[in-house]
Amino acid sequence: MKEVAIVLGGPSIAGFARQKLIELAKEMPVICADGGANHTFSLGIAPTLIIGDNDSISASATKLYTKEHVEMITLAKEKALTDGEAAVKVAINRGASNIHAFGVFDGRIDHMLANLCLLINYGKKLENLSFYGENFIAYYCGHELEFFGKEGDLVSIIPFSPKIKKVYLEGMAYSLEGQDLFFGSTHGNSNVLLETRGRIHHEGGNLLVIHYFYQIHTANDES
Repeated sequence: MKEVAIVLGGPSIAGFARQKLIELAKEMPVICADGGANHTFSLGIAPTLIIGDNDSISASATKLYTKEHVEMITLAKEKALTDGEAAVKVAINRGASNIHAFGVFDGRIDHMLANLCLLINYGKKLENLSFYGENFIAYYCGHELEFFGKEGDLVSIIPFSPKIKKVYLEGMAYSLEGQDLFFGSTHGNSNVLLETRGRIHHEGGNLLVIHYFYQIHTANDES
């Protein structure tokens, strides 16, 4: 199980994320963290595994997936980790090195931040880690990342470590040539792709790269 989709219990999976989950479910195992199974249920996807304390999954989803003999791991309600973290740990223990995460964003901000931080923490153990939203894809960048889009796409680079050492950006309007970025800095926000390919390289730290699938329009474009 080298590549896997993990569906967390965020309140909605829409737009690009919805489309991508349907596509990836045809190609790889899908692991649901408790209420994440409600999303696969609504999309007609049969997950490979459901793990959680069953406080969020609907009765309809439980009934269907029990009938279809989907593997289920039931956790205690009082535990030292979230259902989402349990899903990530199981995926990695079963050999996953490339995780596509859904249901991370929207809803309660504490849930969103906790899910985002836990995934980035586990990103060090993975070859690739991607998060999907309604109109964007976000990547964990441990040292190097190459990604593709359209000229004019918006890209923001957010430090998740106290210091990101010697950051280099290629293919973007505002380049960096070995500067350091620090946690809390907005220096990497709202960059723009100049071509179809972007590349990021740095020498240490955790970096989150958010790539929006729309172009920046100036006043001159609209005149």
